[in-house]
Amino acid sequence: MLNGRVQLVRVSLEAVKGTALAGATELWCYGPEVKRDDNAIQVEDAATGLGGPDDFLPGPATGTATLKTFLRPAAAGHALDAGILACLQACGLKSALGALTIAAEADQKTLTIDRYVGGLMKRLHAAAGNWQLTAEYGKPVELQFDFNGKYTGFATAALPVPAQNLAPPLRSESMTLTLADIGPAGGLKVSKLTLNANNPVEPREDLTATLGIGYYMIGAGRRYVVELDPEAAALADWNPEAIHEAGTTGELTVVLTDGTTTMTLTAPRVQLLPMGDGVRGSKLIYANWRAQCNHD
Repeated sequence: MLNGRVQLVRVSLEAVKGTALAGATELWCYGPEVKRDDNAIQVEDAATGLGGPDDFLPGPATGTATLKTFLRPAAAGHALDAGILACLQACGLKSALGALTIAAEADQKTLTIDRYVGGLMKRLHAAAGNWQLTAEYGKPVELQFDFNGKYTGFATAALPVPAQNLAPPLRSESMTLTLADIGPAGGLKVSKLTLNANNPVEPREDLTATLGIGYYMIGAGRRYVVELDPEAAALADWNPEAIHEAGTTGELTVVLTDGTTTMTLTAPRVQLLPMGDGVRGSKLIYANWRAQCNHD
């Protein structure tokens, strides 16, 4: 469960990848972090008896950002919160409401992230990242974004006048959760769902750019994985290990709703990964139950 003080972050999708823009869209986060990479270059001093360290050289000013927030709709209409949409697009979604990005790097987007605290601002730009969704029974649905980008240190900056989106977050209740062809006939009984994009983020090297990096991008090998903790059933009714061994695929559909706004996640080709067993309270479950979302 997210806790701690909520803080203002502003984000902007960059019109030119790698070129920073002042953050224009609000995203309210819990304990956001924007920090420089610890990548100093140590220089060995051959003049000392054992070749000990001499002055180090600062490494390239790259950094990371971790942003945690609740999944919520926009204040009006049936779209997602604008700040969340911008982050998702920099994490591999092709469009504001659309499918996952295709392999073409040209379709990817980069993000500028401005974090405000105590009259100061820190910035990460040229950023791309990974996203993870967590839904645990009765709690608001959580999102975590992890970005890599170019880092700009502290600068004096007044806190922008906020216009906070007060729409309530979607909660982990009254969900529709189906696993066609490879799930139990009676439906899945789970307490927690996690969907992780597992985006491999890497720099787009360019010796003509600052730091020798044009911007960050999502590389090959993206692997969406969903993790659940379903109650076990009689093997005659559902045998997920046999389904795994057979390599059978099915379709996963998750529908989140607050009664007014609905968000649907669909993975058309899901394949079960090896799993363990465990207990949840007095119930026997499949622990570490994971399914890989295959590409079409």
